[in-house]
Amino acid sequence: MLIERLHLYSLAFMAAVYVVRIVWIMRFRLVRDLARPKGDSLRGAALAMTTMFRPWSMETTRTGFIQWIEFAVFHVGIAVMIAMSFVISLAPQWLTPTVIALVITSQALALIAGLLRLVKRVREPRMRAISSPDDYFALVMANLLFITCALATLHLPAATELYFILVAVIIAIVPFTKISHYIYYPFARYFYGSYLGRRGVAQ
Repeated sequence: MLIERLHLYSLAFMAAVYVVRIVWIMRFRLVRDLARPKGDSLRGAALAMTTMFRPWSMETTRTGFIQWIEFAVFHVGIAVMIAMSFVISLAPQWLTPTVIALVITSQALALIAGLLRLVKRVREPRMRAISSPDDYFALVMANLLFITCALATLHLPAATELYFILVAVIIAIVPFTKISHYIYYPFARYFYGSYLGRRGVAQ
């Protein structure tokens, strides 16, 4: 199927770009910390890399737990949406009525979270001031993908074709947009956490 091949070509292109980018990142030499260690750097790195899964560990999420729920629902929806691009094409037998119901529920909740995020960026002056066209594009594309993914699980031909076209487009351009922030996340959190852990700050 042409659309499925387009999906695979886009994945291959994205993987190639990410390999180049990771190789580039790894070429930077680390600055040696000469201070006497006061804690465990690996423990600090582990804590930093799992902070998003421990909302009670951050003041911002302790006082704004609803925002963390919105964040979690949105990103779980994205993970499900990406997974479905493989399931629909490679393992359609997994799409039982129960799985379809769960997928549609996750995409509906993610769509609500995505629309709330988009409204905040448009209405709140502080969010609008730090937003770029890239941010709006990412949210609009994510919301469209949530809708088409839910419809594609119902085996609607037009929706399925549109879904795979959107997936191929977003995969191909992701490395050049802010959506690619996740590729830097493990590096940034590891270095930040290991530094705090070594200094005995991370607990």
